[in-house]
Amino acid sequence: MTAPGPVIALAGGVMSAVAMALCGVLGWAASRAGSLQSPVLARTLADLMFAAGGPAHVVAFGLLLAGVAVPALLVRLVPTGFAWSGIVLAAVAVLGTFALLDDSLGIVLPIARFGGLIWLIAASVLLPRERPRRNRPQPMGPPGAEPVRSVKGFLAAGGWRPRIR
Repeated sequence: MTAPGPVIALAGGVMSAVAMALCGVLGWAASRAGSLQSPVLARTLADLMFAAGGPAHVVAFGLLLAGVAVPALLVRLVPTGFAWSGIVLAAVAVLGTFALLDDSLGIVLPIARFGGLIWLIAASVLLPRERPRRNRPQPMGPPGAEPVRSVKGFLAAGGWRPRIR
């Protein structure tokens, strides 16, 4: 079974990218000459562009941040304060949804977007390349013996013997 942290990060990253792609497609549609003749269509496209490139992107980006910050905190891959700052940025990103209700709350969008981007870059530097394994494979053979590295060595060391009770 896969741990939920990477799945949440992947889902957040994909949804964030899709929201930005949708914003780009809507921007392309708004730039067409036919849409400029209808003010209602132009306003609708502008609102949809804002919704896709603003709150939708930032909320999904918050999932990406949370999907990285929470496992990093639980497994202690990064300093605790740094992981908590990622969780706070993820919470601020979720508050970006309210920018659809009130324009004055739009300030959280650039805070979450650029703060989260800086946080992700710093996390990429702080995260270890490798993580120590918790359950290392145990060497075969008597305690203190050199681990067997091949089948030939396994057979030379006595191979497998059934236990007789």
